[in-house]
Amino acid sequence: MTYAADPSPWDGSYDCGFYFNAGGASATKYYINTPAELAGFSALVAGRGTDRKGNPVPADDFKGATVYLNADLDMGGVYDEASETWSGPTWVDCG
Repeated sequence: MTYAADPSPWDGSYDCGFYFNAGGASATKYYINTPAELAGFSALVAGRGTDRKGNPVPADDFKGATVYLNADLDMGGVYDEASETWSGPTWVDCG
C-alpha cells in the first residue's frame, strides 16, 4: 500500500492523539500520519507525552506493538554544510 507524503514540514509541535485513538497503552497497532504524530511518538517513548487534556502520560516502550509510519514525513530540517548546522525545529530521537 502506498501513502502520500504529508506536504507540511514539521513545525516543532507534537501530537499524541494517534496513541489514544488506537486505545492507549493496551493497543497493539499504532498509525503515524503526520510529523507532529511522529514527534508525539518520540515524546511518549521518552515519557514526555501528554493526554488530550495536557496531563502527563507515563513513558511507553511500545513493546509488543507495531507502529506504522503511513507517510513520507518532512521533519523540517535542512543541513547547511558551511556552518554544519540544521535549520528548523530540533528533533529528539525515539529512544
